[in-house]
Amino acid sequence: MRVKLFVTVTFFCLLAVMPALARAEWFADLYLGPAITEDAAVKVERFFPTENASEEIEFNTSFTFGGRIGYWSDFFPYLAFSMDLSYFQAEAGKVDFSIIPWSTLLMLRWPLLTSHEFPNGEIQPYLGIGPSLIYYEMSIDYRPAISETISEWSFEDGWDVRAGLSWQFYRNCGIFGEYRYTHYSIDYEERSFFTNEVIRKVETRLDTHHFLMGISFRF
Repeated sequence: MRVKLFVTVTFFCLLAVMPALARAEWFADLYLGPAITEDAAVKVERFFPTENASEEIEFNTSFTFGGRIGYWSDFFPYLAFSMDLSYFQAEAGKVDFSIIPWSTLLMLRWPLLTSHEFPNGEIQPYLGIGPSLIYYEMSIDYRPAISETISEWSFEDGWDVRAGLSWQFYRNCGIFGEYRYTHYSIDYEERSFFTNEVIRKVETRLDTHHFLMGISFRF
């Protein structure tokens, strides 16, 4: 249901802005950097047979890489709409989450050092926020407390927040530094095919701080 809601909202946002696209300042960004996921309890429950285990996990630092495409409106050049696709991991010994977020972002910028060559500013502080949908694969090994390793995949939704500073050193090209915060609550349930009863559950939260550097192309 949450996946359908995310796709529906994204679709109607695109329909609403279609008339402005031809007059927009388009951009495409590529980025990478470290991803630091906060410590969190990862809880596993099995109901047939009854088994449960919960451990406080200190996740290792990993890397984020990804890209986004969007546009700054000509009608209101401080405002942009973008879509972002990336990858990172939250893992530590017994637990491994591989995560692919797809985020829809509303972005705001403040043009600084404007000129004829850079009418939207050579320096541009910016903010971004929006809903995020993730595809994730997880592997959890709590043996012997849980008699088998869990290896599953699913989807969840959450939030994506950005703050950054862009330097457009050339009219069609620039570099940027960015802080990104993502929040996802994992609430995985496996149900019996015959009775639809829950037979296995995994619960945790993934709050991650990303410190990114990237290159931006404007056209």
